Amino acid sequence: MIIFLIGYMGSGKTKTAESLARKLEIDFLDTDQLIEKKEGKSISEIFKSSGEDYFRLIEKDTLQSLDKKNNVVVATGGGLPCFFDNMDWINAHGLSVYLKVPVGMLIQRLKLDKGGRPQLQELDEIKLAEKVKSQMELRESYYNKAKIHFDIAHQSIGSLLTEIASFTNN
Repeated sequence: MIIFLIGYMGSGKTKTAESLARKLEIDFLDTDQLIEKKEGKSISEIFKSSGEDYFRLIEKDTLQSLDKKNNVVVATGGGLPCFFDNMDWINAHGLSVYLKVPVGMLIQRLKLDKGGRPQLQELDEIKLAEKVKSQMELRESYYNKAKIHFDIAHQSIGSLLTEIASFTNN
């Protein structure tokens, strides 16, 4: 079983995936970390030197390289489910979990942590809010294809484990 955590940047995918993997006593992977290791550059550097189109192709290849993995929790990049057929691939190869966070909470989180996020680094507070709102409108339909929707603001990791167990026991 591969458990894929999806959601917008700042939704807590990496931290939640790490916690979930520890609790389930399985491995943890982060697609952005895998890409950085393979490319020898940060995500920001990849965006700057090669552009978003190149990054999205590498992201797709990285995702599909996970097809032989088992017993792992994967934190995906925020845009990964929204390009190519990535969301369909995720659902065909594992259990998808959408970490749903209210837009206002995302904006607050991202205001405090724009550093390693190439699409946000140059934005002031107003432009940041506009970008998050518009991207969420575009991405929500992809995220909503997830098998489990987890409200990060109102649910605990324990309740997520219960939901995952109900899917894996069927």
